[in-house]
Amino acid sequence: MRLAVSFHGLFWLALCLSSCHSPDILSTKENFVINCDAEQVSGRHFSNNGVLFSHGDRQSDEAFFSGRHSIKLSPDKPFGFGCEMGPVFSGDTISASVWRYARTGFGALAIQGDHHLYMDQAEFSETKGKWTLLNMQMVIPPGFDSTGIKVFAYNTGKEGDVYFDDLKVSYRKNSWPPRAIRTVEYPTLKIDIPDSSYHQLLAKRSEAYAKGYLDVGRKDFLPAQLTVDDRQLAVKIRLKGDLLDHLSTKKWSFRILLPGSGEWHHMQEFSIQKPQTRNMLHEWVLHRLLAEEEIFTTYYGFCRAILNGESLGIYAIEEAFNNSIFKSRGLDPMPIVRFNENGLWVNASKSSDQVLPFFASADIKGFKRQQGIDQEMQQRAKQQLFRFKKGSGEVEELFDIDQMARMLALIDLANGWHALQWKNVRFCMDPETNKLLPIVFDAYNKKEVDRSLAPFAGYEAHHACDLLIAGEKCLIPRLFSSQNLYDKYLGYLYDFTRQDYIDKLLYRLYPETRSLERFLQTEFPNYRYDFLYLKSNARNILKYLMPYPMVSLKAYRSGDTLYMESYHPVPLVVIGLGNKKKMRETLADPIRLASYRKGHEAPNIRWPTRAGGRYVYFKIPGIDQLFQEKIIPHPYPGL
Repeated sequence: MRLAVSFHGLFWLALCLSSCHSPDILSTKENFVINCDAEQVSGRHFSNNGVLFSHGDRQSDEAFFSGRHSIKLSPDKPFGFGCEMGPVFSGDTISASVWRYARTGFGALAIQGDHHLYMDQAEFSETKGKWTLLNMQMVIPPGFDSTGIKVFAYNTGKEGDVYFDDLKVSYRKNSWPPRAIRTVEYPTLKIDIPDSSYHQLLAKRSEAYAKGYLDVGRKDFLPAQLTVDDRQLAVKIRLKGDLLDHLSTKKWSFRILLPGSGEWHHMQEFSIQKPQTRNMLHEWVLHRLLAEEEIFTTYYGFCRAILNGESLGIYAIEEAFNNSIFKSRGLDPMPIVRFNENGLWVNASKSSDQVLPFFASADIKGFKRQQGIDQEMQQRAKQQLFRFKKGSGEVEELFDIDQMARMLALIDLANGWHALQWKNVRFCMDPETNKLLPIVFDAYNKKEVDRSLAPFAGYEAHHACDLLIAGEKCLIPRLFSSQNLYDKYLGYLYDFTRQDYIDKLLYRLYPETRSLERFLQTEFPNYRYDFLYLKSNARNILKYLMPYPMVSLKAYRSGDTLYMESYHPVPLVVIGLGNKKKMRETLADPIRLASYRKGHEAPNIRWPTRAGGRYVYFKIPGIDQLFQEKIIPHPYPGL
């Protein structure tokens, strides 16, 4: 299933549909369910119980699922029966299904609206003989109120005919109460830097361009004055950011420190930077996701900045790593640890991360600004992260696996993989359990992550990995060496990518997100937050997470032996045997097949059993949903 297509693709679809001679737009004042069995034709339309559907002139009696007719679509006449409804609003639900048959062609079911709103479904959910059932559902997301929605079937291929029958479309009005956009007040930070300090900043910027990166530390903080919320605060300031994009144009990135016990919004130290460095609103949305699931993260927000009387426009505010992360949540401070990335930046101009062993050589560091931290606990936290890096100690012994599993699943949903780079990962130690908890930040940069090879972190990742050889690329597989963590992760990944979770999430976040979008548009008028982004990511993840019929599991019977192979990118657990309608026998000891990795032998097992049954029943670890696969009634060809 796809959600959203290119503008060119939508334009082409709209152009074709404009010539469909669509019937009248269905009113959406009330909920309704309509059907089209392709049996009755009225003029150029199909007719069913007084409702007209487009393209009745393409009725065919060559193949049919029910009755005596269907609609036949060819590459030169690709669009089939459909209907149009409207207007629709955020939270409204459109569901559709249709039966499809194709000897050589390809066909899909689609829902299309205004404002580039589009979804299609080509994967089937059920088979009956030569016919397959396509099912789909769209909840209109916040920000996409539409004047009209089209539901239609179409031939997606360049060759071959496709037949469709028994189209069913239902509409359900939004049951959520309306939510108004909130007007949020954004602080203005007035920063005044003395001339002497400003010239030192210019010199440091020139040095960074000469080196190719910014090399700064505590010694580089310079005196300045910050005026915010009618308060004048004596602060220290320095340039911020490893890469030079933080120093381009006049909008430099800054780290601001309030000496002593001073703080602003619970923060003693924070950064301000161009919103683009964290992909505008994407970082803010991820922080909200993490907070809702009780995963530690830094404060992230937006402000206006004025430097020495000159407006610099809108900045993103990002909390630094110190005790304020815990104080703002009413918790006692916990030691924060990380991999030391200094070796990477000192040698950045000499070699890439692919050549020198920057990660393998990295030691473990704490944060100097953390005051009153139990030194024994901090040392224990460092030792545990170091043991993980060296591949010693069980993952369950070192980390809170439930927190880690939830964090990884949310990162997948939001496509914030930049947070999982070894130089960005941060952990704190829970004093009650003595286990490491994740703290997430810096999840995005300007470059979009390519998910074509791995749509989620656990894709083909359940295998052994040597941290010292593979370096940072092994961090996630090493975590997934814990079967308990991995199974929890798969369960959370399924829960977080389900449509009802995403719809309710977008509904909760919409008022603030829309307000932030409008605020950013005062400087970036062409900016639009993609409210379909999470939905699109979720659908892509589910597409690869859930099993494919006749592909993910292969089972062969030879006498009293079953030979099973897995071609699924996550593990499968065989739990029983039965017929097509019901599992008749449950295994006392379920059989686990490891995940398939491209280019490797498929994980397999021989299972001696006298039990009958034509179907194998199986599950994905952590997901409470049952799947079945028909047993091939002959021996495995390779035996």
